[in-house]
Amino acid sequence: MSKRKRYSPEYKHELVELVRRSKSSCRKVAPEVGVPPALPTHWVREAHVGGKQGLSRRWNYSRRGARPHQA
Repeated sequence: MSKRKRYSPEYKHELVELVRRSKSSCRKVAPEVGVPPALPTHWVREAHVGGKQGLSRRWNYSRRGARPHQA
């Protein structure tokens, strides 16, 4: 069984900025950088809701809103 790949908050932030600068869709950018298309979409949404903090592992995005993960 393979482990899920983890991406650092810095990497996520760089990818979100790449999507924003390119003014292209996440689906077009994802194959260029080698990540599944759903990830950049999710990260852009998290960054929009929670800013740079939204891309940290301790942030939990919810459809009802965003709130910090309760440890």
